[in-house]
Order: sequence, then structure tokens, then C-alpha cells
Amino acid sequence: MNCHMRNNSIMDYLSFPKILAKNFIKPTCEHRLRLDMNIFNRFNCLYSNYHHRVKGMITATQLRNAKGLKSNESILQFLSSLDNPDNLSHNRGRQKILEPEFFQQYLRSSRKNPIGDVRNKVLSVANNKGGVGKTSVTALIAYKTANMGFKTVVIDSDPQANLTNYILGEGFESQYTLYDILKGECTIKEALVKVNDYLYILPSGLDNEFIHEAVSAVALPRAIKSQVIDKTEADLFLIDTNPSLSDMNLAIHSIADIVLTIINNDSSSVKGLKHVLSKLDLLGYTGNVKAIFNKIDGREKLDQAISRISPLFENHIFSVSEKFIRVDREIKNAQYNKNGAESHINIDAKCQTDSLAVALEILSDLSSDERVVQ
Repeated sequence: MNCHMRNNSIMDYLSFPKILAKNFIKPTCEHRLRLDMNIFNRFNCLYSNYHHRVKGMITATQLRNAKGLKSNESILQFLSSLDNPDNLSHNRGRQKILEPEFFQQYLRSSRKNPIGDVRNKVLSVANNKGGVGKTSVTALIAYKTANMGFKTVVIDSDPQANLTNYILGEGFESQYTLYDILKGECTIKEALVKVNDYLYILPSGLDNEFIHEAVSAVALPRAIKSQVIDKTEADLFLIDTNPSLSDMNLAIHSIADIVLTIINNDSSSVKGLKHVLSKLDLLGYTGNVKAIFNKIDGREKLDQAISRISPLFENHIFSVSEKFIRVDREIKNAQYNKNGAESHINIDAKCQTDSLAVALEILSDLSSDERVVQ
């Protein structure tokens, strides 16, 4: 299994506390930084380990707003009632950061829509239109489910590899892709890249353009299940496809418990959603289809956006997320990164709360399905 290592300049280390900087960095009379390479290498290893250990990126305030609570009081009370609460949270300035292990207990205890075990659930992302923010929303959902302690495996099947670049950085070059697994040139364990303790990604590359040469559309669903899903221990598999409804993409959607489609509040998105729904109907898809609105600005209301697509309810069965992602510059700024988008999104950004609310709703849907099966 690969481990995504960050390429850091010397100046990156200056963001650490000054006491560490004093111990490792020595200014010269020419005001340049000289670093003993022995210490540098040891520090580099320590720094990488620090980042590969999950640091919770969900605050108590985000959770409060995502769940529509009036205050943080009930969250903090629940935290204090647990064993070793100091190990389940930490402070960053005035913010209370909640660790992934906290959520596994908190979500089960919720009186309204408790979220229990979610195992081997598959989400796919279907779109017939580019530019709606599919890549960023998919990444944000993956970040949040992982931040809540659900082992999440992202599978990027889009040859453009936008999601791979968003999560691993623009300079990342994949060694193995889904195509290589289907060709029998590697295993899923060899191909997965670890982002953190709860988030992994099967990166994409141009080779995925030729998946149809490795396996037919008819055989693809069984191949993905047998060679990827059944051989990987995970709570969630999140499969991103390119913005088309090709036979290969439809084959991928056929194995999903929920098909997510990202839309904007415009007429072209309505047409795109109609095309997605029609194709899934022809496929005979019997799972859940959920539309998620993205890029909603402060002047728009969800009801107004839904009114655009309401005629589609007459001929198709699908749901619209009660939550949506607002316009946020942080999302666009994070696209151009060298070591993964998550570290470039401000913890107070609107998209942090919005994506958490969407992720909680999706987990609730999957958990409800699990309870029905039991």
C-alpha cells in the first residue's frame, strides 16, 4: 500500500511551534537557514508521521450548525460524559476539535436519526454535465466521513484524475489505477494510497480510459465487487465517474447503494439530472438516487432551487438532499494544491459545515437501509 508523502519546503517547518524551530533551524550571519541534514531527515519523518495521523477537522461548532442545534452545550456534555474525553478532542485556539473516535459514540446516541454501523456501502457519483463542482463535493464528503471515523475508500475512475489531484495534490502521479487491477497487474492493496488513518484513495490516470479493454461493461460490476470491494475492509466506498453516462459508468452505478448527482440551480443542471434519471431507469436501477445542490449563494433558497426540478418527480423516483453546499471561495482555492486540498481549506469555511451536514444525511440514509435489512 502506498503512503502519500508530502513534499515540504524548509519554510513549511516554520509553521511548527517556535520551540521546535529553535531546536532545528539555525540562522547564519547571511540570514539564511541552515539545517543539519541528519536532524532534518529525522524531523521530516516526524513531520510526515504527524500529518498521516488523523487530526480531527470537525469542530463542535460545525457539528452544532450541521445538526441545527441551538448551542454546543449538548455536544460538550456528551463529550464530558465519555471515558477519557481528552483523548477524544483537542483545542485549537477557541475551537474544540472533535476526534474521529468521538463520533462513533456520539452518532449512535443521537435521539433523532441515530447512525449505527455502516459497512461496505457503495456510493457512486453520476453526472452528465461538467462544471457543477462534482469533484470538490465528492472530496468534501469523503473528508467528512473519514473525519467522523468511517473508513472511506475513494475510487477515482475518471481518466482526468481531478479527484486524485484534489485529494493527493497536483503533482501526484499514480502508480496503479483501477485499470491495472482489472488487468490483473496489481491488487487493490498495492494500488490504494493512504491519505490518513480513515481515508484511502484508488487514484486515477489516463489508463482508466481503456477499462473497456480490460473488462466488458457487463462484467465490470462483478469485477469491481470481487477485486476491489470484497477484498477491502471499509465502511464506505465512494466511486467518482467522469461526467458522462457511458455503458461503463452505468455499470459502476449499478452496484451503488446510493447514486449521488451534483447539480446547480440552473436550467442545464435540470437537463443533466433528467438525463441521469432516465438512464438509471433504463438500467433498471433499484437503489436510491439523491440530488445534492452545490454553489447555492446567499440570495437563493433551497425551495426555490427544488422548484426547478419538481416536474421530474412525476416520472422518476429520487430524493433531494435537505442540505446543500453554498458558494465558497475556499473550495476553488483548494483545487490548486501540492499536498491535498484538506489542509488548504480554512477550518471556519462555510463548506466545512455544509459538507458535514450533507455527509451526516447520507450516513443516516445508509444506516436506515442497514436497519431495514436487519
